[in-house]
Amino acid sequence: MKTTYFIKAACMLACTALWTACEKEATMTGISVDRESLSLLLGNNAQITANPIPADASIDTRTYEWSSDNESIATVTPFGVVKSVEEGTCNIIVRNGSFSATIPVTVTDPIQVPDKKAHWTFDEADLRVAAIGQPLTYGKRIDGSPRTTELPTTDLSGFTSVAGPTSDNKAVRVAQWFFFGATHGIAPNGGGTKVNEYTILFDFRIPQTGWHCFLQTAPNNDDDGDLFTNGSGKIGVGATGYSADVVPAGEWHRLVATVKSGEFVNFYLDGALFHTLEAGGKNIADFPIDGHRFVMEDKFVLLGDEDGEDGDIEVSEIALWSQALNADQVKKLERTESKLR
Repeated sequence: MKTTYFIKAACMLACTALWTACEKEATMTGISVDRESLSLLLGNNAQITANPIPADASIDTRTYEWSSDNESIATVTPFGVVKSVEEGTCNIIVRNGSFSATIPVTVTDPIQVPDKKAHWTFDEADLRVAAIGQPLTYGKRIDGSPRTTELPTTDLSGFTSVAGPTSDNKAVRVAQWFFFGATHGIAPNGGGTKVNEYTILFDFRIPQTGWHCFLQTAPNNDDDGDLFTNGSGKIGVGATGYSADVVPAGEWHRLVATVKSGEFVNFYLDGALFHTLEAGGKNIADFPIDGHRFVMEDKFVLLGDEDGEDGDIEVSEIALWSQALNADQVKKLERTESKLR
């Protein structure tokens, strides 16, 4: 009898233990995460932790699958570490079996570029059309004695629509002696009565090394240009000096010039500082507020020079800002807006 009693007791204990174990192994009904959403500054990372619902459900955490629906904005590791890539929004999704949770992610770049004041893309049949700001005017410099300017001109033979750096980005080819007249729409700034501070951008290709003019602040193309590639392919102008490096012909490049009277004139090529004139450097005394060649009136000239130092050039975009962008802002433009590569 005692043996039978002990056998029954043992069976009851075993059943109780089995029932208790089964009760503890709860069935998973979903996934919870420790963040409803995530905001990141560009360059930062953050951890998201996932747990089963209910919390005591027995699962292998290694079976969580992590993914991003836009890896150009943020990526995620197999362990839930979110890594920012570019400014924007995306969703991080964690899955386990048939269950999932979604975490909206916003990546913000602490470096902000102000809005453009003018932007010309040369994508339309009418090459003068502005994406932002006022349309351009066709111009022609007539090489005679004396030389004369037609602005506007009815001779459009020097303006040709051509393929740009990508299939969705057209360009204009401007022949020697032809140019665009432009109105920038920037109010006087930089402590003077004229435009003393601005940034101008050119996406360009030169067919062959030689003189090419990007910018002239004289609105009627009756003075020397203010920004060139010279006969050796170096960028600058006599007053600022020329870059040590040359611009290769036949390739698309981005030139950005930042001007702040009395402080600096900087030239960037493809996002990197290419040449600079800073306070204390070459001829900075020649760049006072309201009193130097880069200061603008309300109109100016693009891609033209008064005496023919403006060889054929192709340009896919020209943009203008009313501030002198800093190096980080120029790099951001190259990273986020360039269509050259």
